[in-house]
Amino acid sequence: MHSLLLIGIGNILRSDDGAGAYVCTQLQQLQQANVQIQIIQQLQTELAEELLHYDAVMIIDASVTTMDVVIEKLKPEGAAVASSHHMNVSMMQALAQQLYGKYINFYTCSIPAQNFEMGETLSPFTKAYADKAVQMLQQWITSFSN
Repeated sequence: MHSLLLIGIGNILRSDDGAGAYVCTQLQQLQQANVQIQIIQQLQTELAEELLHYDAVMIIDASVTTMDVVIEKLKPEGAAVASSHHMNVSMMQALAQQLYGKYINFYTCSIPAQNFEMGETLSPFTKAYADKAVQMLQQWITSFSN
């Protein structure tokens, strides 16, 4: 079995920005073996060492640039990933390689979002895509674990 870390990124008090947290909360209820889940507001450099302990890390975040749920593997040369946060996945991957000489197997799940105003619920638009992301990630976890 492979060990997976799913990280939901976003501020749950900023409406659709909480899409990553919403998806992780839904997936957490499944309690799948070898799958750890964290919910954070943004990537921090302090996470780099912890991420080295997993076979793969899936970053789940709201995106203003995607028109559908997109799951993709980050390439080692990694172009910047669409994110509303300053430390992006490409930067984290480069940091881990520089500091620890190890490549982190990163994947991203981008969820279309449109409302980042103050609020504790997802817009109907983003909730529909977040629910789709939950289903897609369930399938991804199963295929990755086999």
